[in-house]
Amino acid sequence: MAFENGTIRPRYWVDPSGRQASASLPLPSREFMAAATVYTAVVFNFVLAIINAHAFGLSKTSVIVAEMLIVGMAVAVCARGLNRLMIPWLLVISALAILFIFISMFRQSLEAKYFRDVLLIPVFIMLGTTFAKGNIVRLFIVMQATILAVMIFEGASPILFGDLTNPQSYYVNTRDFVSEDFWNRDSNLFVSAMRPPEMGQFIPGLDLLGVTTRLSSVFLEPVTTGNWATVAVIFMIAFWRNLTRKESIFLVLSTFMILVGSDGRFATVTTLIILAVGMILRIIPRYAYALYLPGAFVAAIVVGIFFNSSARIDDFLGRLEFSVWVFTSIDFWNAVGIDLSPQLLGRSFDSGITYFVITQSFLGVFIIWLAICFLQPQTNRTAIAFMNGLAIYISLSLLISYSMFSIKTAAPLWFLYGYIRTLSYSPMAHDVPNPVPYRSSSGG
Repeated sequence: MAFENGTIRPRYWVDPSGRQASASLPLPSREFMAAATVYTAVVFNFVLAIINAHAFGLSKTSVIVAEMLIVGMAVAVCARGLNRLMIPWLLVISALAILFIFISMFRQSLEAKYFRDVLLIPVFIMLGTTFAKGNIVRLFIVMQATILAVMIFEGASPILFGDLTNPQSYYVNTRDFVSEDFWNRDSNLFVSAMRPPEMGQFIPGLDLLGVTTRLSSVFLEPVTTGNWATVAVIFMIAFWRNLTRKESIFLVLSTFMILVGSDGRFATVTTLIILAVGMILRIIPRYAYALYLPGAFVAAIVVGIFFNSSARIDDFLGRLEFSVWVFTSIDFWNAVGIDLSPQLLGRSFDSGITYFVITQSFLGVFIIWLAICFLQPQTNRTAIAFMNGLAIYISLSLLISYSMFSIKTAAPLWFLYGYIRTLSYSPMAHDVPNPVPYRSSSGG
């Protein structure tokens, strides 16, 4: 079988002489393996949770091994489809690895997780460049349909979903949670599946359908589900001209349903900002999005000064205040990555920018941010729309959490980055795939 007409199917290996290998030795195409890797990154926690609930108890090591296998699969596909677009990102990996070694030497400890956090970015970007001839819209719709289907099942029967996946047991066994963290003793769903009664729902609508919990779908917790909705919006504004009418209707309606189902405050605010910026792309200077991260942080400081409250309420404004307060407690040794204070690290879970700096150092953050912003040439509308949406999402996300490092949403997001990079690339060698957009802008 072959990878034809944008479908994702295995094909047999063809040797350099043009002879097809024996039918007994099938080898999936790069596009199929790349798509399978990203899809696995999105749903693997859902599968592990079912195993934990019904087969045998898992541990933190189980999740680490699963992530290592996913990243290893991505690296293997990249090695098989090595091309010139990967060279800058290989250099970025080298720079980050050298920095990580030096910081680890000064810390006198080796925390592999912190290197893993930033390694996901170049690895999945490079994986995206191997998907140049793949059907990116079809792949994204398959992931979206899976997430929506599981969410509908969860909304129809939260108890059955809880019995199937038991997120409480899964997170206690595989993360740094304890049973006391789950305040709702009548539910085995994730701790934030139900807001405290005094908070209520942020997005009205679920209560009208009789749904009393925030929905989490394959991600098992609502925050990541909301983040996925934001990723979906970024995808749509970038590829809107490549969508058919049916595809655009499905993506708009399904994304709205996922956003409402997750009842995400951050996701709603971020989505509205991304859509607003998407309408004025023509007047935004090239690479202006490089200023979004420092600009967002300065804005957060101003908000913290003018709306300072001794009682930090758990709302968007309160979390901004808390994030700024945590960041201002960073000293010089924290900033260069040498002093990894456990107390500061614990507080940084709700201050992504603090976590980013103290685990990678200011130099590491500088390298990563510049690479993200300037290794994606602004040669077409897709790249411009995507980069503005991406920069807004990262900038706002880092103000309140470090969820951008979660492989569940990081893998598809950086995969899109790599795929879009191929759209503006003119091949310079025969071994580099010729990037072909999914459709012309006419939608034919």
